[in-house]
Amino acid sequence: MFHDERQRGFAISIWLTCFMGGMLLGPLVGGVMLEHFWWGAPFLLGVPVMMLLLVTAPALLPEYKAPQAGRLDLVSVILSLGAILPMVYGLKELAKGDVSLAPFGAIGFGLLLAIVFVRRQVTLAHPLVDLKLFSNGAFTAVIGAMFLITVTGAIMVLTAQYFQLVAGLSPLWAGLCGLPAILLMIVAFMLAPKLAQTIRPGRLIASGMVVAIIGLLIVVFLIEGYGVPAVIVGFALFNLGCAPMVTLGTGIMMGFVAPERAGAAAALQETSSEFGFSLGIAALGSLGTLVYRSLLSGNLPAGLTEAQTHLATETLAGAAGVAASVPDGAPLLTAASAAFTSALQLVAAVEAGVLLLIAIVALTALRGVKPLGAGAGAHPTPLEADSKDRLAAAQ
Repeated sequence: MFHDERQRGFAISIWLTCFMGGMLLGPLVGGVMLEHFWWGAPFLLGVPVMMLLLVTAPALLPEYKAPQAGRLDLVSVILSLGAILPMVYGLKELAKGDVSLAPFGAIGFGLLLAIVFVRRQVTLAHPLVDLKLFSNGAFTAVIGAMFLITVTGAIMVLTAQYFQLVAGLSPLWAGLCGLPAILLMIVAFMLAPKLAQTIRPGRLIASGMVVAIIGLLIVVFLIEGYGVPAVIVGFALFNLGCAPMVTLGTGIMMGFVAPERAGAAAALQETSSEFGFSLGIAALGSLGTLVYRSLLSGNLPAGLTEAQTHLATETLAGAAGVAASVPDGAPLLTAASAAFTSALQLVAAVEAGVLLLIAIVALTALRGVKPLGAGAGAHPTPLEADSKDRLAAAQ
């Protein structure tokens, strides 16, 4: 739709702004509905929107079809699911403290199927994942960075739980606490393409990562002393700093592929992002759960039954439920809140390390990407990029 990179960058900013606008309104509308209707009511909000999309999309959205489009390879679909699900299961079981052969075997089985999946894609004429796209070094770097940045999305889940279960805020007020982060991200979405017209995208992305790291470090070092305000400020800076990577990364990636491969590139980017977010919740969430359980197990108040102990150490919500059902639940709730806060601090520290890695990748792999609209070479064609990669490898 957009062949000019400035227009494409602006269009991506508008798309992401609308996306984040939905995230802005979602917690607020959902919080209001949960306070007045049954728990399933928020799920019905998407029905009229999807109906409108189904009616208007065929007429409004242009479609490009490859001259020789292949058929969907169902074996590849099965292999991909067979690789992902066992690994997620293994990570979750390890977080529960199960160090038996079962979780390690599940992870190993998933890795084996992942290898089979990749080998199959190489042999297919029309693969489910076009691995030829990874022959471009910059494209691979952007996909990897986008994957890693969505892995850090696990902090969103943990902060939402902190607002409601540790700070005791209602769903509505928890949504309001997330407003500064969403608003700053929307502003950054709109400003990033403008700034990228004078600043090299790699440097701009790396600078954003520094801001996001500062936000995470605020959570790590100030949450115990300042509580909710520290999380609000830290999470807001985290979102502000991550925005240039999301906006510019998508545009850079699309600029490196030919039109007939744009669909495959977009699908690969979306899949890697969704998988990164899911894996982040599974891996970092499991790490947080492991820390929570280990800390709480050594600080449980006396008098709990075995069932109550299991429920309390399972999740913070379970601990809150147990605390509400016993005569003096305050010590349990205090210990559980402290354990969850420590888990949040550790996850934030790990994510700061991930963002540092993204900053290094942006400065090195994207150093040849010029400012948007800088003329020839701003976004080389796939053939030009492949040639540069081969020349660099030969040197």
